[in-house]
Parts: sequence; structure tokens; C-alpha cells
Amino acid sequence: MNKKVLWFSLGILCLTLIGCGQLTDQHTERVSALGDQISNQNGNNTNTGDNDEVLATNKITLTIGDPKACLSPKAITAKCLIASQSVNIVADVPSFLTFQACSDIYFNVTQLGKIEADGSIKLKVIYNDLLYKDIESIKVKACMVDANGLIGQKEPQSIIPLEVKVVDEKPYQDLNTNCAELKNWNAPFTQGINKVLTLKLKGDFTHALKQQYKGTILLKLVKEKKPECAVKWTKAEKAWPFANLTFEHSFGFVFKNKVWLVDDIEGFDLAFQYSNDGKVWNSGPQLDNGGDYQEKIRTAELNNKLWLVNIGSTLSDDPTDPEYYFHIRYSCDGLNWSKTFTPTLNVTPQAQFTAFNNKLWVFDKGAALSSTDGIHWTRETSSAPWTDLVNCVVFDNKLWVTDSAGNAWFSLNGINWNQAPKFPAGDLLVYNNKLWIIDQDEKLYYSTDGKTWVLYSASHDWDTPGHLFSIIFDNKLWIIKQPNLGTETWYLCIK
Repeated sequence: MNKKVLWFSLGILCLTLIGCGQLTDQHTERVSALGDQISNQNGNNTNTGDNDEVLATNKITLTIGDPKACLSPKAITAKCLIASQSVNIVADVPSFLTFQACSDIYFNVTQLGKIEADGSIKLKVIYNDLLYKDIESIKVKACMVDANGLIGQKEPQSIIPLEVKVVDEKPYQDLNTNCAELKNWNAPFTQGINKVLTLKLKGDFTHALKQQYKGTILLKLVKEKKPECAVKWTKAEKAWPFANLTFEHSFGFVFKNKVWLVDDIEGFDLAFQYSNDGKVWNSGPQLDNGGDYQEKIRTAELNNKLWLVNIGSTLSDDPTDPEYYFHIRYSCDGLNWSKTFTPTLNVTPQAQFTAFNNKLWVFDKGAALSSTDGIHWTRETSSAPWTDLVNCVVFDNKLWVTDSAGNAWFSLNGINWNQAPKFPAGDLLVYNNKLWIIDQDEKLYYSTDGKTWVLYSASHDWDTPGHLFSIIFDNKLWIIKQPNLGTETWYLCIK
């Protein structure tokens, strides 16, 4: 995990004579590999889900009572329990984790004839991995390793059940070999987790025999990954929001781990909205545009900035000889935008825009232009082999362009072009080292080399043909459709 800081700190409240201190290699044993801890020594499943990844563990071994005590049918006394007790903590932690522990278990006689153990465990959880996209939640789980409670060392049939809970939250849960979920933080995380939890632990020793009892509690910090979904189009519960009800010039892009929508409101303003998950949306900026309602919007990412262009035509006395404008602006966060000097490029609204080899590129009818700053542009060629363009992407360290008929070309430098085998005609996207195309019949294909294409999905459940645009976000292909002057959003999981 890149740039992640994860701190899962465990402590048990010190209330009597047993001290606390920093764990060191002298008294911290390494547990077997994290994956091996899913099953305990008896082969019992600790109920870690299929999508769970164990990040860190602590084993707390409780030893209570006098090992020299003789078995007796009489009930054990509180004094006997308190006379001999110990707690040993074993930590399994990668190099980027830190554990601290202090420990004690103490006993109170809460009512006549009842002896109840009552202890506390302090947990500090710090989790700052905000880059991992496939996360569903972070959880704290607890279970017993060897049995469903503390085991009698002379009479193992005598087992003392334990219960556990988070203070001020869920009621007590049985602490057995099936893991109990104590705490759950659901993604997405707009900021890291930094919490201190107090876990309460109790057990009823009223019917314990005069012997020593021992058991091990396993605490786990777990990352639940999003489940893999089937290759089937699913209609989103809510359509993605658009400010412009004509939808003809709406556009979507992904930047800073968010999906963004931008509407060209009749050429006067650009209205932005953004989301971390495609479900909950936030209003972004609204920028003065100064263009017209027939323009096209394109984006590219270069030097940690998002560059946005809108290309359209101005009013002209001669409709056979229109004049075109090219507006360009950039942002470091998608919220605050700066507009550059408007270059005179005279490219058509069908022009494509991308970033490649540390330059911005514009491709139009037979032309390729490049710039390092968005202001000064160089015409690299005026003899490119295409006459119209519908797609331009970067894949396999090459530029790829396609026209409306599915003819395709690629280039290593943006100047010299080679024709590729014909592509399926449609929207061209790049994801997970593959080229993806959703064609005019809305079938989905992919290719690993730009030569051989594999049909990925051929069926869908919508009735209205055609879509406004498509975008890949959160391991899904999303398409926006426009039936009956409304919108529908559909997604398909891709791998």
C-alpha cells in the first residue's frame, strides 16, 4: 500500500499490581503468517469472510487461578482466583505497524454467590490508507483461539465462557471461536481513522472448579475488500445528476480518485459535480464559459493538473466558413480553476485532446499539435492519415486514435503513424492494461494488444439504444443513457 500509515495499538487497562510497558522482541513472539491465523489449532474456523484481509493481530493469553490447586466440587473463591493470574500478549505486525500493550484482569464479586471477571481492553486504531479503492470497510474482530472460553488445565471439560463488547455501543457478544465483529468503519474514507476503543470483557466463574484456567483471545484488524461482481449490466439506484437537461454536451472524467461530471449550460457556464463513489454527489464550481451551445468538452491529466478544453464555433457571416475557438484551463484539485491565454488553433469541435510524453496533444482532421504549457502550440504534422476522429487514448506507451468507421492508428511520438487492424466502432477507453470498446450496439470488447479483440459482454436490459457517454470508475464501466428526456445510469463490473 502506497504512502499508507496504519497503527493498530492494543492496551489493557491496568487496575492492580501488574504493570504495563512497551512490547519488545524479548517478550513478543512472532505468530505464524497472518493468513494461517484464519484457523485455530483445533482447525476451527474463526469466520473471516472471503473478502477479508487480516492487517494485524494480537493474541492475549489469560491464565487465571492456582496451578497447584486440588480439584474440588466446591465452587472456587474470588481470593483463589486473584492469588494467581497473568496475561501474556503476542503481536503479529508488519514493519509499518506499532503495538503497545499494558494488561490486567481483575475480579469483582458483583452479588452474593456470584464471581464475575470484569476487565477492559484499550484499542487505538489509526488507519490512513485513503488510496486503496477496493475497500468496503475496516473492522475490529475478536474470537477465542482454542475453545469457546477459558479451559480448565486439569479438567478441560470445564470451560468458562467469556463475553465482550465495545463500551457504549453493541451489547455483549459471546467470545468463542467464531469471530465477533466489534467495530466497523465503512468506506469511502474522506479522512483517516483515529479512534480509541474500550472493550469490556467479562466471564462468570461461579461454577468454576479449583484449578487453573487458560485461554487465548485473538484480536484482528481486518480490511474488507469489495466483493467481485458478476459480468452483468446493473441499473444504478439513482441516475447521475446533470444540471443541463439537454445532455448533449455533458461530459465525465476521473480525477483525484473522484468521478466528475461537467455540464455545458448552453455555452454560458460549465457546471461541475463530483462523487467519491458514484452515489453521493457534491456540487462543484460553476465557471464562466463564454462559448456556445454546440461546443465539445475534453480533459487530460498532465503534471498533476487536470487540463480542460472546450472547443466550439463562433457566429459567422458565412456559415460555410465557420470560425472556431479553443478555451483551455487547468486545476490541481477540480475545484479551483485557472484559465490560460487562449491560443489560436482553429481546430474543429471534433478534435481530440490528451496528454502523452509530457505534452498536451490536440488531434484534428489530418493534424497533430502539441504543447508543454497549454499556451504555446507546435503543429507536429498536417498530414495525419485520418479525416475524422472519435477517440484518442494512451495505451502501451503509444497514442491510439480511431475514426467513426473503426479505422485505427497508433504512434510512438505523435508524428509518425501506423495503421492498426480495424477496431469495433464505438467509445474507446483504457483500464487495467487493456483497451476497451463499447460499440454502437453497446456490446463490450477488450484487447491487450490493439490487434485481437475479445467479446466481454453482449447482453443488456435496457430498451433505448445509444448512450451519452461512458466512463470507467471504481472497477466498473458506467454509461449514461437518455430515455424519454431523463437519464439512466448503468454499470458493469470489469476486470
